Amino acid sequence: MKWMRKLRLINWHYYQDETMEFGKQTLITGQNAAGKSTIIDALQVIFIADQRQIRFNPAAHEETKRSMLNYLRGKIGSDEQSYLRNGDFTTYIAAEFWDDDRKEAFVVGVAVDVPRDHQYQEQYFILAETSLDELEFVKPSGHLRTREEFKRWHTNGTSSFGRRRAIFEQNKSLYQKALLARFGNLRERFFPIFQKALSFKPIHNVRDFVYEYIMEKRELQINLMKENFDIYERYNMELEMLQERKDKLQEIQAKYEQYDKLRATIGEQEYVIRRLRVVLEEEQLESLRQDVTRINEELRKLADELAFARTKYEEARDEAERAFTRLTHHDDRRRKDELEAEISDLQRLERRLLTDLSETYRALEEERALITRLAGWEGNEK
Repeated sequence: MKWMRKLRLINWHYYQDETMEFGKQTLITGQNAAGKSTIIDALQVIFIADQRQIRFNPAAHEETKRSMLNYLRGKIGSDEQSYLRNGDFTTYIAAEFWDDDRKEAFVVGVAVDVPRDHQYQEQYFILAETSLDELEFVKPSGHLRTREEFKRWHTNGTSSFGRRRAIFEQNKSLYQKALLARFGNLRERFFPIFQKALSFKPIHNVRDFVYEYIMEKRELQINLMKENFDIYERYNMELEMLQERKDKLQEIQAKYEQYDKLRATIGEQEYVIRRLRVVLEEEQLESLRQDVTRINEELRKLADELAFARTKYEEARDEAERAFTRLTHHDDRRRKDELEAEISDLQRLERRLLTDLSETYRALEEERALITRLAGWEGNEK
């Protein structure tokens, strides 16, 4: 947003050198001929520039009819004195604005040199990053700077403005384009709209006032208005339907987001559970592997004991045969009985060892069957 904070008028109608402060909303009040329209017309000069588009206060009396030259010289309509200012002089109209977006001040204005022959010359300016208080319109000698002196003072480095952006323009069309750009790329409609917004006459007929100061005069087209109203109603209904669809879609989106969040949570929890199951099954598998290793070790020991028992059995049988041979040859009955008793003991030992071996094999077969079922369990890959 850009808004005017100050306005300085030097040699403009009855104002010799006045600075007025403005807010974002300012009300100008005063008695008749107090200078209210003079301020408004000064704003027209710096905002519109092109005098073919400017409409100075038409409510002024005929003898003080407003014109650019009358404003510059200060026409008073007196027989003794026609103008407040005669001879050569310079007029300044300068407005300070504040740019809320850029956070900086800038000045828009015009300098007008008015010679004795009334052929005045204007120069418009737009000064960036500048306030009115920084501008020196008056020379140290106390005389006003001419428009060229003011331009040189601002641009030749004798002032403190440095590299600040500045536009000095005598061509009003180029100045208007620069002004529209500085005000935020406004359209050219700004100039006629601004001019129409200034009303100096009492409002006796609202219709005439609207056509003269607000819009172009046209006949009302009832059918077109009705058609536009119907279109508006249709668009309004469509907007309500779209709003309902938007609300439903937003509700669906919210539910889907909740579902997606729950799905992700369930997936994480399921992964944790499956991972725990895998860890538990790995621990059980390792325990079974240790049991198999232990059983295989016991089986090896039993096989060694069985081999040792068979060796002893063979030795005992050989000894029995030798004893039987000795008994046969020496007819030693007592020795025979002892050997038979020893054979009987060895046979009982053999039967017991065979029984233990059979039990061990059976237990090993059961362990092997259990391990085989575990190895084929479908959850091993987890």
